[in-house]
Amino acid sequence: MAIVTVNLVDTFDEWRLKTNNLGSNTGDLATLATTDKSSLVAAINEIHTDDSDDMEHLLDDTTPQLGGNLDLNSKDITGTGDINVTGTLTATSIAGTVTGTTQSPSNNSTKLATTAYVDAQVATENTITEMDDTTLASLAQGNILVYNATTSVWENKTTSAVGILSDLIDDTTPQLGGNLDLNSKDITGTGDINVTGSITATSIAGTVTGVTQSSGDNSTKLATTAYADAVGGGGGGGGASEAFAVGMAIALG
Repeated sequence: MAIVTVNLVDTFDEWRLKTNNLGSNTGDLATLATTDKSSLVAAINEIHTDDSDDMEHLLDDTTPQLGGNLDLNSKDITGTGDINVTGTLTATSIAGTVTGTTQSPSNNSTKLATTAYVDAQVATENTITEMDDTTLASLAQGNILVYNATTSVWENKTTSAVGILSDLIDDTTPQLGGNLDLNSKDITGTGDINVTGSITATSIAGTVTGVTQSSGDNSTKLATTAYADAVGGGGGGGGASEAFAVGMAIALG
C-alpha cells in the first residue's frame, strides 16, 4: 500500500482525492478475517490476544509440519514424549537407558536387541551340539574336543586317538625328554634295566646277579661269586687271597 501524504498547502480538491485514496487503500473492514471488525485497532488487538483463530506460538499448532529440515542450531529437543519416525535415525551417540521392543527368539536380523532378548537367546544355547562348528559322534567317557583344521570343526576324540596318554602304561615306547628326577620316590617292579652308559648309586641292596666273566678277565668288569670261586680254586693260598681281594672289590664298589 502506497503512503498518502496530505500537506497543509494542498487544495481542497487535492485533500479530497488523497483522503478518498486513503480509505480505498485501507480496505473494507468487512473483509477482515478477524471476528472483531469494529475498527482496525480492534482487529489488530484481536490478532495480538491469545484466542483460537490465530497462532502466537508453536504450542498453538496441534499438527505442526516442517516445511524443510529442522536445524537444531546447537540447541536440544527436550521433554517427555515419544519420537516416532518412519525412516533412519542417525546419531553419534545415544545417552541414558534406552528401551526397545524385545524381538522374538532367533530373530537373525538388523533389529536392535534388548537385554531381555540377549538373555533369552543365550539361554537357548546351552549345549555344545548347538554350536555350528562342532561335530559330535559316538560320545564316550573321557572324550575330548579336538579342532580339525581340514574341516574347520571341533570333533570329539579319545585321548589315544589324538596321542594323549591317560596313563604311562599306554606308551609302549616311552622316552625321556630330560633327566628323570625321582623326587625321593622309587622305581619298583619286576623287569630289567638295560643301560648303555654308567649307573651311579650310593649302595646296591639285595642279591644282585650278573654275567660271569671268562676266567682270567683282568678288567673293571664286576665279578660274580662264580667268577671268584673259579679264580680261587686254581691255586691254594694264593687263590684264596685273590678271591678275597675280588670280594672286597665288589663290596667296596
